[in-house]
Amino acid sequence: MDLLRVQRAGGSVVAGADAPLDFVGISIHQNPRALVRHGFTPVEVLRTATTNAAEALGAAGTLGVIRPGARADLLVVDGDPLRDVAAAARVEQVLVDGHHHTVRELLDPYAGLPREPAPATAPEARPVAGCCRSRPATPR
Repeated sequence: MDLLRVQRAGGSVVAGADAPLDFVGISIHQNPRALVRHGFTPVEVLRTATTNAAEALGAAGTLGVIRPGARADLLVVDGDPLRDVAAAARVEQVLVDGHHHTVRELLDPYAGLPREPAPATAPEARPVAGCCRSRPATPR
């Protein structure tokens, strides 16, 4: 059964990537484009990365939604991803825990790191100095 039939029959399709086989940042934006090419609407695709992903993680109502009390991480993009899902990759600004960031600010802490693929067994994730999550959360 293909993913579109699963989705339309009421199943849950969640956006994903083939990490560690490829670059997550690239594939997480290629995946939605492929889903649209195979019949998903842009709205359905965006749900795979937001609402459906939150439900799969057991965080429905906290992640993947815009409402009071939810995690308020938002992207400001160039274009309308509800019409053209590729616009979701054209990130201009990011709001994390109520703090505004430019793309440059978010990338600067990683400027000196090697630009090569992660090893097949990636090391444990660790915070990077200056990362947006190193700031205290904004009270809600």
